Amino acid sequence: LVETRVDFSDWVSEGFGTCDAMILSGDTLNIVDLKYGKGVRVDAEENTQAVLYALGALSDFGMIYNINRVTVAICQPRLDHISEWSLSRDELMRWGERIKQGADLALSENAPRIPSEKACQWCKAKAKCPALAKLTEETILSGFDSVDSPNPDTLSDAQLRAALDSKKLILAWLESVEDLIKSRLDAGLPFAGFKLVAGRSLRAWRDEKSAEIALVEALGDDAHTTKLISVAQAEKALGKAGAAMLEGLIVKPEGAPTIAPESDKRPAINISAKDFDCV
Repeated sequence: LVETRVDFSDWVSEGFGTCDAMILSGDTLNIVDLKYGKGVRVDAEENTQAVLYALGALSDFGMIYNINRVTVAICQPRLDHISEWSLSRDELMRWGERIKQGADLALSENAPRIPSEKACQWCKAKAKCPALAKLTEETILSGFDSVDSPNPDTLSDAQLRAALDSKKLILAWLESVEDLIKSRLDAGLPFAGFKLVAGRSLRAWRDEKSAEIALVEALGDDAHTTKLISVAQAEKALGKAGAAMLEGLIVKPEGAPTIAPESDKRPAINISAKDFDCV
């Protein structure tokens, strides 16, 4: 079945979705979800959306077919990424119970607001979210001796980690606040303390063709510059068959060290004092 509506309202009130592909083979239910975007890599393991689709499919077909196992797959062609995760029917039902508890709590009248990078990523209410504003204040401002001139040296390791853990979330909140204020100013509404001004711009040729004629006459070949295309541009131009000629011409230097959480799959870089020349 392709582009099939599934109903998982037994677990999430009024919950439904559209499953990209659903395949029943023997006693195994296969759920396939296409992710065309390339901004965020998505893995199948413990993917709540895929689990909900599987629960909906089980609700629709569980009485007709003897389904004992479920395999979910996430396909992201623009990232050349395919991820699969398999679980038993009993494991799926246990997942359903956990999801139901969370959904009931989220839909309750006094549902707790717990900001996180993942939970707030696509939220349109970040700029006005009291919980996110409170998290920012508690994470950043409460640790400093002086709010006017904050000094990270006064923070404990636990406070430093809390600040770094929340960096992306807080920056996203600040950007959403700025976007909200800008949208008001764009609409002609006043906002105390701020105004719209012309941003930095770069000079450009009024008529590029006329400028080219004049500069070629004055400078000759120096009127133009040439630049070798990038590796990615070369691979695209040559296609898969022609890209083989690039082997041996490409080198990928090691990237500059950057901070990542311990959960990151990349290996840690071990740096010691021996790596530096004595001064």
